[in-house]
Amino acid sequence: MDEQDEQEVAEIEDVRQFYFTVNMLTRSRRTHLEIPEAFTDKTGWPTCEECALVTSTSDRREWPVHFRFEDVGGGKRRARSVGHGWTVFLRDQNVKSGSLLILEVMDSRSLAVTICHPDSPRKHVVKTQEAALRRRSDGPVFTKTVRASHLRPGLAARLDLPTSYWREVGAERFRDTWFTLVGPLSAVRVKSAAYVTPTQTFCYLSRGWSDFVALNDFKLGDTLQFAAVGTAEFNVSLS
Repeated sequence: MDEQDEQEVAEIEDVRQFYFTVNMLTRSRRTHLEIPEAFTDKTGWPTCEECALVTSTSDRREWPVHFRFEDVGGGKRRARSVGHGWTVFLRDQNVKSGSLLILEVMDSRSLAVTICHPDSPRKHVVKTQEAALRRRSDGPVFTKTVRASHLRPGLAARLDLPTSYWREVGAERFRDTWFTLVGPLSAVRVKSAAYVTPTQTFCYLSRGWSDFVALNDFKLGDTLQFAAVGTAEFNVSLS
């Protein structure tokens, strides 16, 4: 996918997905959580002062966070956390300097948080059973660098496929098709889709992609190489 296509895809994703990121690079980030005005304008979140943070939609635990609203003019307002809710969440999740947090609306009072730790230990041992599953590649190869948009929580996670690649093999191949991705640590079935507008088409991996990333311990900034095996399988490795 060339630079212009990447930009257009990013713009479409930004409109369709309600999320923002917090990079834990300064001490002030640890004392309070400030909701971007653009995020509030787009989503209306938060709708109340008593809200919560969760780390996954399947985990019942919530971290209460209290917000205070400030009028910023033009009928707009800014929400900023007060009290200890935010700092308790960071402590319990062992969020360190340099971590990247991706926050997405879960419901009217909750945000789902995905945490990318900068110094998480990487797994280097390939499981024997997964190594046995890996077959010799016989098709085209492409690479993708993992961006924040690829690490969104749950069903929002997706990986856009390079334009040059899907044009070579045909966009029809990715219309609601299931592929097996074989990574260094685990193999996962992932569903693909094609998104068509009057001005462009792009193809992506959606359902199952977040599971594949988590099970293979891939991180923000990793460059992944995809090598086709037959018509419905890819070997995926760190490049």
